[in-house]
This record gives sequence, C-alpha cells and structure tokens, in this order.
Amino acid sequence: MTDFQDIVQELTELLDGKTDGLICQVSDDSSKVKPALGKVSVWIEPPDYEWPGWWPHEPDITCKLMLVAGTKDTQYQGMRLIHQAMEALYKVNLPMRSAVPAGFNLADSGTLAAYEITLNAI
Repeated sequence: MTDFQDIVQELTELLDGKTDGLICQVSDDSSKVKPALGKVSVWIEPPDYEWPGWWPHEPDITCKLMLVAGTKDTQYQGMRLIHQAMEALYKVNLPMRSAVPAGFNLADSGTLAAYEITLNAI
C-alpha cells in the first residue's frame, strides 16, 4: 500500500517553487497552516482510500489539497490569491479534478478563505 508520507513528498516536490512565490508553505500538518500576507498556504489532507477488491488489489487513493489565504477580515483578497494559485497549479499540470470553496478554521484567528482541491491520480 502506498505510504502517505510518499504522497506528501511527491506533492510537496510538485508544488514547491512552481507558482512564482505565490505559495509560501506546503504541509501535511493542519496546525502549521499560517498563510503569509499576500501568499497561499497548502495543506495536504489525509487521503481517502477505497478498496476495489481484496488483496492483492491496491486501494484507490484520492488526495485533496486545501488552499488557504488571507485572514478572517480579508476573505475577498484571500479568494483572489487562491484563484491565482489554482491557475498557476493548472498551468504546471497539477492533476486537479475539482475544486470547491471551503473555509479553513485557523485556531484563534477565525475562518479563512479556502478551496479544497481533489486531485486525479498522480
């Protein structure tokens, strides 16, 4: 079975430095998500697993990213940054399947602008 840390490493390498500095952070630890001013943070969520059959069939793994930006008081600007980041990720061929608006609750800071991106297989 594919190790989650292998997925995290592959996604981090894929995202790191591909957006002209728009993405400031990539992490699989949601408690470390802290977008800098004018930047987007990416949280690699734990994957969804689906087993199409019994052993020796490998599970289907669906990965999701949470793009987070702004502050509770700058939702509009945060969404604009996230849209720019999604466009940049599309241009570097990140295998995105869908993206839906979401909120990201940052402890002691309220809910921040966010989009949850579901990826195709990498």
